[in-house]
Amino acid sequence: MAGDWNTQPTVDGSFLGKFAPETVYHYYDGPRVFTVRGTDGRIYYVHQVDEEPGYSVFLVLAATELDLEALEHGLFTMRRFILSADPLWAVTESYPAGGIEVRPVSPALVPGDMLPRQSAFLFSPLVRTVLSKAASKV
Repeated sequence: MAGDWNTQPTVDGSFLGKFAPETVYHYYDGPRVFTVRGTDGRIYYVHQVDEEPGYSVFLVLAATELDLEALEHGLFTMRRFILSADPLWAVTESYPAGGIEVRPVSPALVPGDMLPRQSAFLFSPLVRTVLSKAASKV
């Protein structure tokens, strides 16, 4: 992980629930861009920014259905959406054991090479799932 952008103390991440993908927009050896449903019913947009052996790092921000529709229709870029987030969290997911660490981050401190390209748009989801609902029944 580059720099000191992700060095804030961890916060309680229970608001993210099981951190299970609900809608997957980009999948490559696992979901890379997706949404999760928080314990409060809110939607959170999740964008993977780093992957190393044993963990992945995601940028996470609250989103509305209107935000996601605007993203899907190319009204603004993924980078602009992430950089306008308040609040923005960095979530480190460890594997194979699982578990997440959540830290607040300033969008201005996230290294540019970890963000989507300036011209990257989000398109309609590849898969809309009910994985989070199915996981809660297990």
